[in-house]
Amino acid sequence: MFCYKDLKNTVLLSRPLPPHLKPNGLVWHTIAFSGVGEPRASRRGFPLPNPRSVSAHVHRDGGLHDHTVTLLFVVWGQLLDHDLTFTAETRDPMTLKEPDCCFGLGPRHSNCLAVKLPPQDQFFRNYQQTCMNLLRSLAGVSDDCRLGPRVQINTVTSYIDGSMVYGSNVKMADNLRLLQGGLMRTLPVFKDLGLSNMLPLKLDHPDDGCIRTDKDIYCFLAGDSRGNEQIVLTVLQTMLVRQHNILATQLYNINPHWDDEKLYQESRHILAALLQHITFTEFLPLLLGKNTMQEYKLNPSNESVPLLVSVALCFLVSLLGSIDDVILASTLGVSPLTRFVGSLGSPVKSSVQFISLSRVGDSLVQSTLELFQVVTLSPNLSHKRVASDERLVPIAGPEYG
Repeated sequence: MFCYKDLKNTVLLSRPLPPHLKPNGLVWHTIAFSGVGEPRASRRGFPLPNPRSVSAHVHRDGGLHDHTVTLLFVVWGQLLDHDLTFTAETRDPMTLKEPDCCFGLGPRHSNCLAVKLPPQDQFFRNYQQTCMNLLRSLAGVSDDCRLGPRVQINTVTSYIDGSMVYGSNVKMADNLRLLQGGLMRTLPVFKDLGLSNMLPLKLDHPDDGCIRTDKDIYCFLAGDSRGNEQIVLTVLQTMLVRQHNILATQLYNINPHWDDEKLYQESRHILAALLQHITFTEFLPLLLGKNTMQEYKLNPSNESVPLLVSVALCFLVSLLGSIDDVILASTLGVSPLTRFVGSLGSPVKSSVQFISLSRVGDSLVQSTLELFQVVTLSPNLSHKRVASDERLVPIAGPEYG
């Protein structure tokens, strides 16, 4: 597999891609309690204010829009973030699920940091919710093996190499390959309709990163388990896999003597170069400005770029517009069936150009404040779970192949 020595040069090795399962670097040292690895405190050592209260008071929905860029700008940042970082999560060793820090039976997990919700919370009070499940990520070991600020483990490759498409380990990469002609696995569900192939379905561990309303419904399989978080992200994942297969087919036509491994690796190498080119020539200049990029030497030869980029990408979520705007723009004139799969890369792709973003600042739309919050109701209520973002999660069932 290709192993990046830096962002410009590659060599073919038999070991995985750039080092993963290593701790993330620290931009600054944290201020912590006296205990080793304790959560951050104030400078005087007192606990910090309730994070939900701070979020509700500081980040209000100002209703201001910015038409300079569109939703695709944010989703590319999300795609790039998934390529660079995936912090190791705390999971139950038996069920492989996240421990419940609010209503779980027995002693709470040592990594639990549940957030107590204010009684007057505008969103959660509608569900009689008093606790937000929050787990600390797994603790890593610093490079020098010394005690100090808690560090997190990055489970994916830390370069822009398309790991969200290909996976970050050999087992995942092989599972995504057709192992023929250098191609990636795809699902020819709508081949009879003249439509391009879809991503394969995620049949192993189907609940990982997927909200399933029925046991016969599945999400798509990608190199990253977060590929189904929202429909536009899934569109980009699908387009990248299709582009890989186009490259592999073209390379085979030019070099019919190449075997599957050669075709796969060369196609992967080209796609990674495309991702880097788009990021550094199109995305970052819009995000930071060309003058800032030149001042801080944000170019592919700068080894600190991956860390800086992954930190900067987090703020893009604050630019999201209303979820209702996203749904409206992606459903205009499109039937439910074609909206979901038959049109991936067509109406859904074209609709993102009409979705404006919020202006840069401390304002957050209400939909963003509630996004990805799975509300766990108390056990005495009839409905156990309410997902505020469920209608945006793309899922595929047997009726689609």
